Amino acid sequence: MLNRFLKSRGFLNIKKFLNAKRFLNVCVLLLACLLPGCKDDEKRDANVLMFGTCADYPPFEFIQDGKMIGFDIDLAKLIAEKLGKRAEFKDIALSSILVSVQNGLIEAAISALGATAERKKNYDFSSPYYKESLALLHRKDSPIQTAEQIGTKKIASQLGSIPEKWLKDNAKAQVVSMDSMNQTAEAVKAGHAAGALMDSVSAREFANKNKELAHSIIVDDLEGSDGFSIAFAKGSPLVKEVNKVLAQLVESGELEKLEKKWKLND
Repeated sequence: MLNRFLKSRGFLNIKKFLNAKRFLNVCVLLLACLLPGCKDDEKRDANVLMFGTCADYPPFEFIQDGKMIGFDIDLAKLIAEKLGKRAEFKDIALSSILVSVQNGLIEAAISALGATAERKKNYDFSSPYYKESLALLHRKDSPIQTAEQIGTKKIASQLGSIPEKWLKDNAKAQVVSMDSMNQTAEAVKAGHAAGALMDSVSAREFANKNKELAHSIIVDDLEGSDGFSIAFAKGSPLVKEVNKVLAQLVESGELEKLEKKWKLND
């Protein structure tokens, strides 16, 4: 009876059916290993600490003369050095960076990330290393200086960012989500958006580099976020190690030196 059933499905006998089944299982296994979520911990160099970052967010992480630089980059290198490792980086879209932590593509994400309550459900975070405020980048001839003045205007923000979430939760604006911070700034310059919401340090950077732009603080104390933190997969032993290093950097004054180098508190 089983042979008759298998013949009706294109298999001549049980043996061929089992061979086909084995072949299918092998294909499934190979496909699983090719998927982005397949971890490569065994191949990873134990002396390297792999960070993910979205390198378009000056002064925290950005590309200059073909080289990735910024406050977060220097901090990651310093942390890795204190742990006896070497920091390496993968440039990843902000909307994908936490998923990359979860699937093992990177060991940690350092990209001006806010440790919100929602994110903490799925990821572990280090102690905060910088307290952020939100500012609106706008044209000098069309200033928007308060949250109330945003109204229903078209406001750009980076996809997957804390500013994007704030806009959706707290404003009636037409939110235009974009892949990069550079795109949001260009949208404001071209008049495609009335403003772009981002952290205040980055807004200042864009305003300083574009004479037609200015920035205004919109949210001085961001509720629901303790500040910028480094993200890890749930249960990662790196959290405790990195927190210990961060405490040392605060005590030694090295973190403050980095802040001065990148003019975070100007």
